[in-house]
Amino acid sequence: MITEFYLPVLKSKQGEFDALFKLSDQAKRSIIPLLEITPMEWDYATKAKPRTIEVHLQNFCKKVINKWPR
Repeated sequence: MITEFYLPVLKSKQGEFDALFKLSDQAKRSIIPLLEITPMEWDYATKAKPRTIEVHLQNFCKKVINKWPR
């Protein structure tokens, strides 16, 4: 059980996702990221604006799972 942990509030920028991905396993065990979901805006990955909130959240969740699978 983790008794001490770090809770970073992240703005869901690509650099922040990349930084989470690059952390060591030991560091990941003591971090619980709180991710802020960005408003529906232009998505540079798909080069389009999401059609619905469901599509926006689905894309967001894919990024999180790829960079922070646990």
